[in-house]
Amino acid sequence: MGHLCLFEPFKRIINLKIFTFAISLCLALGGIQAAFTADDQVGADSAAVAATSNDDKPRQVRIDEIIDVTSTTTNETCLECHGVDGFSVPKGEVGESPKKGLYIKPREFEQSVHQEQTCVDCHVDIKKMPHEKSVLRTVDCFGCHKEQAASEKGANNDKLLHNANNYLASVHAKPNKDNADNPNAQCWDCHGKHNVFAVKDKDAQTYRLSTPETCGL
Repeated sequence: MGHLCLFEPFKRIINLKIFTFAISLCLALGGIQAAFTADDQVGADSAAVAATSNDDKPRQVRIDEIIDVTSTTTNETCLECHGVDGFSVPKGEVGESPKKGLYIKPREFEQSVHQEQTCVDCHVDIKKMPHEKSVLRTVDCFGCHKEQAASEKGANNDKLLHNANNYLASVHAKPNKDNADNPNAQCWDCHGKHNVFAVKDKDAQTYRLSTPETCGL
C-alpha cells in the first residue's frame, strides 16, 4: 500500500501533462479552422469584387453632397444613381410607402435611337443632384425634334416632323377626360422612354406585333 502511495505524485504529473496536451491540441485545431475561415472569407470578398468588375465598373454613389447639373454633366454622372438596379424613391412621405422605380438600363439606352444624346439634353429642368422636389421631371419631345428638323434638313427629319404634327392633330394629343393637364397619350407612352428603338426593331414598343400590348387592346 505504501508503494502505491509513492506513485500518486507521478500519476498527477502524468494526468496534468495529458490535460495540457489536450488543451494545446484544441487550440491548435481552432487556429487551423480560423485560418481556413479567414481564407474562405478573403476568397468570397475577392469573388464579390470580381463580380462587380467583370461587367460594369463599380459606381460610387454620392448622396452626401449637392451637385450642380449643367450642360456638361455626363450620362455617367446620372447613372451613378439611375444605373443602379432597383434604384427607386418612395412615393409618399416615408420610406415604407410604395416606391417609384427610377432605374435605367444603361445598355438598353446605349442601343436606342437616342444613344448619342445626354440626359441633360432632354431633362433640361434638372439643375441639382439630388433633384429638387419642385421640378416637373418632364421632357419636350416635340420641341426637340422640331429644332432638329429645322437645323438638320433631310428626309428622315421631315418625316419625323410630319408625324409629330399628325400626333398634335390626333385624339392622342387631346386633353385626357380624367386629367385635363395631360393628353390621352404622351410620346413616351407609345415610343418608350429610355428604350426608344426604330419602328422596325422587334424590341420597339411601336413594332407592329407589339401594338396590342402597347395600346392596351
